[in-house]
Amino acid sequence: MRVVVVLACIAIAIAGLKFASSVMAPVIFAGFLTLVSAPLVDTLHRKGLPRWLAISVTCLSVIVIGGVVFFTLYTSLSHFRDELPTYQAQMANRTSDIDSWLDDHGIDTSGANTLSAFNGESLGKIALKLIDFILASLSGFWFLFLLIIFFMIDSELLATRAQQQLSTVDRRWPAVRGFVRDLQKFFVIKSVENLLISGSMVVMLIIFDVPFPFLWGIIGFFMSYIPAVGLTLACIPPVLLAFVTNGATAAIVIAVGVTIVNQVGDHVILPLMANKRLSMPVSIQFVSFLLWTWVLGPVGAVLAIPLTMTVRLILSMSTQTVWLGDWLSGPALDPNEIEATVTPDTTTAVR
Repeated sequence: MRVVVVLACIAIAIAGLKFASSVMAPVIFAGFLTLVSAPLVDTLHRKGLPRWLAISVTCLSVIVIGGVVFFTLYTSLSHFRDELPTYQAQMANRTSDIDSWLDDHGIDTSGANTLSAFNGESLGKIALKLIDFILASLSGFWFLFLLIIFFMIDSELLATRAQQQLSTVDRRWPAVRGFVRDLQKFFVIKSVENLLISGSMVVMLIIFDVPFPFLWGIIGFFMSYIPAVGLTLACIPPVLLAFVTNGATAAIVIAVGVTIVNQVGDHVILPLMANKRLSMPVSIQFVSFLLWTWVLGPVGAVLAIPLTMTVRLILSMSTQTVWLGDWLSGPALDPNEIEATVTPDTTTAVR
């Protein structure tokens, strides 16, 4: 009965988030961005700046970076939409050449319609829908940054209130502090990995003279936060565009190159930089991506891992739900590893 009640409460909470996703998605996204930006505010404050000035500098930095990204995405997508008919015609020619080559080698494609899904018209319709969706999403840019500014202004008050209330329960505040540090470390590590992957993609696109390399690099950077399938989805448009403009060789080289860089990032960079507390089974990562995307839309896809880490923390705070939190964890740490990698005030965040 206890298990049924716990699962029912989780289902109700998920249903509530789904119902209020239009409001909760930007609020949750702004909250996570505020947590990620908090170390910069603390660093500037320790350097001698008044807290209000440290917050102002941090907010200005976020707005400038976001403005550059917004301007690049908006102008590049608008230009790409104008050039789309040309790429549609080129794609139609490429697919026609491939069909002719297959026919010349005795492979009949008339019945199977092998390349029907990749003709210029169908891809053009998909591209237009994606472009309109991204441009519409960018309209909430200023609302998001207003939320970040308000959260930063109240961050000290919110942290003080949380400490006062959670400290009344044994070891909960240290666990939350440890979780926040882990979350900040996760974003730093993942951002470094994404920057290396997207930077490598941009270099390869420039070498093969693929149009709009920085557009695909920015999209690849943000899509790489999505576990398991994010980078694959981000690579499809530039690879197809490379095929249209430069042929199959360029498309294959770019696809293989990005895949190699991604594997190096996942199996070399992350293990070197991240500790086991940030690990999560691959199956859980993929299921969390599906669940949070359904609940919160694109924001849920990008924040799938941090949101699951948050759920893991909440479940681990109660002896009645800690077994569920264990299912969301990676390999368990032995006591020696815990003492070597976790400071005393964050030890409780491991479980």
